[in-house]
Amino acid sequence: MPNPQNLPFLESVGWQLNNVYQLTEKEMLQLYQRNWHHQTTFNNFQKSEKDFVHYLAKKYNSWILPDLEMFHLEHHNQILKILNTFKREVLQKADAHFAGGTLLALEYDEYRLSKDIDFLFPYGTENYRYLRNLVYDEGIAALFQSLTDIRLGESTINQYGIRFPVAVSETNIKVEIVANGGFTLDPPVYPNWANIPCLSIGDRFTSKLMANADRWNDSSTQSRDLIDLAILRVNNEIPLRAIAKAEETYEVKKPLVKAINNFLDKEEYRDKCFQQLNVPENKIPVIMNGINLLFVDFN
Repeated sequence: MPNPQNLPFLESVGWQLNNVYQLTEKEMLQLYQRNWHHQTTFNNFQKSEKDFVHYLAKKYNSWILPDLEMFHLEHHNQILKILNTFKREVLQKADAHFAGGTLLALEYDEYRLSKDIDFLFPYGTENYRYLRNLVYDEGIAALFQSLTDIRLGESTINQYGIRFPVAVSETNIKVEIVANGGFTLDPPVYPNWANIPCLSIGDRFTSKLMANADRWNDSSTQSRDLIDLAILRVNNEIPLRAIAKAEETYEVKKPLVKAINNFLDKEEYRDKCFQQLNVPENKIPVIMNGINLLFVDFN
């Protein structure tokens, strides 16, 4: 994130300096920290500047970071704390991308509760061997910058990936780093709230289309894959390549149409899904709009 040229709060607390925009990022952060108690004094600390401070606080692991956590649900903030402790360079070298419903929930305004952390990394590659060897040699702790604020549980490692629980603030969160052999991963993206590699837009569609094809008829999933696809569709056009990548492995279009019809036809089941996934009332029309868009796309 480049230094923005409109930081009114920083200008206010640094009024005695000739030009606050000539400060380094670290000097800016230090000035924010020294004057953090004034954040409610001035009526000019706006979202764009808070986003910049959040970027600085994450980059330098500042003590003000908890004040800048950006999610409404406490469970999601706990997940973010864990994500921020991962070693970015290890994930990059392993080509491991943050994925799944939790990525989507955090990216798209917490339209539902998502409880776990999932990564995908390519199966049968040098990246795969690097990650397995690292964990075998140094343990799960090698994935993290620090264990000060988290506790690691017992891990399970097999040919399909690495699984382990992480406790943060007395909350246990399951982490899965899963080997992906179904499709080739695109280069990752980096949302403004995360400093780790995340699944591309196209691969989000691909992975969710495949997940829906696998389990659309399993009511215990609460149709979460369809709901995730609906939110993705509201926010993005479906890349044709994303569908093609999924269908190189197996059929995904017909299962999606079946999932949509099943969801639309069963009002009681639909309401139960929204309730069990903690979908806010104001997000239900958004999700239904996304499902209608998917219906048009695939019919």
